[in-house]
Amino acid sequence: MKIILFGDLLMTNKGLSTTVSKETSLLLKAQELAEMLSVSTRHIWRMKASGKLPRAIEIGKCVRWKLLDISNWLSMGCPSMKEFEAYKKSTK
Repeated sequence: MKIILFGDLLMTNKGLSTTVSKETSLLLKAQELAEMLSVSTRHIWRMKASGKLPRAIEIGKCVRWKLLDISNWLSMGCPSMKEFEAYKKSTK
């Protein structure tokens, strides 16, 4: 699935659109995140290992990222995971 973000508007290649909000629970696979950022899947795993991506959700061997977190992370200029998590805690 190809995902394109325009501000708070989410567009997919299936012609769907929605507003990205706290209620949006769309989770991204590593491949989808890689496509969104125009990098390789291997680079996504390296970024995760070095703490350069927002915290992922891990259930068993499945790893997913919240679309809302990725959208916020991008709008903040891609800070480190530590800085991003600190920001999230301060805005609660």
